[in-house]
Amino acid sequence: MLDQLADHALIVEKRTLIDATITPAPSRPSRTDRQTGEIQPSRDPDATFVTKRGQTTFSDQAHLGVDLGSDLIKTVTVTPANGHDSTAFDRLLTGHEKSVFADKAYAKAERKRQWRTQGVYGGILDKAYRNRPLSATQKRLNKQKTTIRNGVERVFATWVKDYGYLKTRYTTLARNTAEVVVLSLAFNLKRARTFLAPSPA
Repeated sequence: MLDQLADHALIVEKRTLIDATITPAPSRPSRTDRQTGEIQPSRDPDATFVTKRGQTTFSDQAHLGVDLGSDLIKTVTVTPANGHDSTAFDRLLTGHEKSVFADKAYAKAERKRQWRTQGVYGGILDKAYRNRPLSATQKRLNKQKTTIRNGVERVFATWVKDYGYLKTRYTTLARNTAEVVVLSLAFNLKRARTFLAPSPA
């Protein structure tokens, strides 16, 4: 996917937006059996429970690396929903980045220090810690970074609106990964028409 986009000069490869979306599985495990005390298995053995913003879902999580400027999807990976976002982070980078933007779930001081030595701008949102609230400057920069990284949110919104991607359709991580790859290809083909269309005379 990445090579094809680069061959057509549709992406620069040096500016990447990273984010993830949780997609509910088609079925949840049944209620606990009253006699055995065991939870009846779901049809999807790879999905997991996760709670975000007070809502618990049984789901997978799709992670994307998106090109800043074109909104084209460069990299994809799918994990069980209870995995931390940062575990998929390195797989979403091309290795050619000069700037990376992501939300605070990916914040890691060591990563930012490494990037500084490599000349990479770390556009990951700063995160407040106990007894270490964000400064006024950090809050201002977070707002700017959030505006930039909104491109990846447009991708997820298109998946829902145009492709009806409200739930995973399959029952294994491998098959759901394949579906996400197909969605990404469909999105890129539709998006690329904007860049490949001939200019009006």
